Amino acid sequence: MNIFQTINLRLKKNKLIKNSYILFLGSMSVSVGNYIFHLVAGRALGPADYGILASLISVSAILSIPMSTVSMVIVKLASNLKVSKNYGELHFLLRYLVKNLTLVGIAVFLVLCIMAPWLAHFLQIPSLKLILALNFILFLAFVVPTTRAILQGLQLFKSLTWNLLIEALIKTSLGAALVLTSLKVYGALGAIAVANLIAFIVSFLPLRFIFLHTPQNKIKDYKIISFALPILITLFCLTALYNVDIIMVKHFFPAKEAGLYSALSKLSQIIFFATGTIAAVMFPMAAEKYKKGEDHQHLLKQSLRIVGFVSGSGVVAYFLFPQLIIKMLFGSSYLVISPLVGFSAITMFFLSLDNILISYYLSIHKFKFIYILIAASILEILLILMRHSSIRQIVFNLLISIAGLFGGLMIFYFWEKKGNLALNKSKNTSNLLQS
Repeated sequence: MNIFQTINLRLKKNKLIKNSYILFLGSMSVSVGNYIFHLVAGRALGPADYGILASLISVSAILSIPMSTVSMVIVKLASNLKVSKNYGELHFLLRYLVKNLTLVGIAVFLVLCIMAPWLAHFLQIPSLKLILALNFILFLAFVVPTTRAILQGLQLFKSLTWNLLIEALIKTSLGAALVLTSLKVYGALGAIAVANLIAFIVSFLPLRFIFLHTPQNKIKDYKIISFALPILITLFCLTALYNVDIIMVKHFFPAKEAGLYSALSKLSQIIFFATGTIAAVMFPMAAEKYKKGEDHQHLLKQSLRIVGFVSGSGVVAYFLFPQLIIKMLFGSSYLVISPLVGFSAITMFFLSLDNILISYYLSIHKFKFIYILIAASILEILLILMRHSSIRQIVFNLLISIAGLFGGLMIFYFWEKKGNLALNKSKNTSNLLQS
């Protein structure tokens, strides 16, 4: 048996690696597509207009956190229902969420229309029409992730990958075409909206079998709420960690510098999003093993090793070839940020590891880590408020906050592990005495 056959055999036996590999290939293709979109936008719009686009996308990411919360709850519920094979409840859940989240999306759209003047002033955006375009994307953000969350929870990773690819392909091709026209930022936002809408419609195809089952409402609301609240707080803080800096820079800095920082942020985030698939695969697998009472720590250790290797390799490349990477991706007009690329990459290295630990804790219902996450998020905002005289200061503010978060999460892990060992020892002693 040669080395390639051995590797192939190991891939088939290890579900984490196999599923991660499937989703990784798709996600990497999506990431390439997304970055082509950003790179074309960065070159065509220039630093000033690109700063506007990046800040609007960051606002969208933060404001759509409630839906991200619902998505993770759906992943958890779908994972549990997969174990019990109760697809009638899943049918009910899907119909209920699509209907009600559409209404929520409409309400959010109307509220943000009222807030548009304030938001435009804070972000130094000259046109209210851009805020209205953003509002429509946010409306879609409250509906689109529903079916993807079910695909993830059911571990239908091939279907999920294809859906992500469809969105990326439409957004990249349509976005590149529209940005190069007179539509500029409007064209980019329009491409995002169209891509999301088409991907949502297509996502129902692999879930057709769910509709063959009679809807059954047996899901207990209190269980959903008890799991949703920690996820809401977690996603808000985690998303803020890599988006609030872009928004605050857009507020504090001139348009050109804000655009340069946005490009720097997008460059380093390649590392974070390239490894995000590992957490996406680990979450439902760990949740399923937790539900069955099986060992799940090996999934965390495997995930940390994979993410550490991939993101660590990225950091090395960013330190060795910063100017080459910038020229290839954003162009020579962004070369001024080259001394900071490596340090920004280190930040995303730690954030990638943080994401694995956080996803693992959520999957096994260990929520006390949230206090550490909240502290890191507050620290980042305070550091930026106190120290924002240069882009370099912002980069190191993030590095301090996110590396500190990793340290705190690791302390929490060993503290929990020590507590579990003591508990098991106590139980064994008690059983020994009884026997």
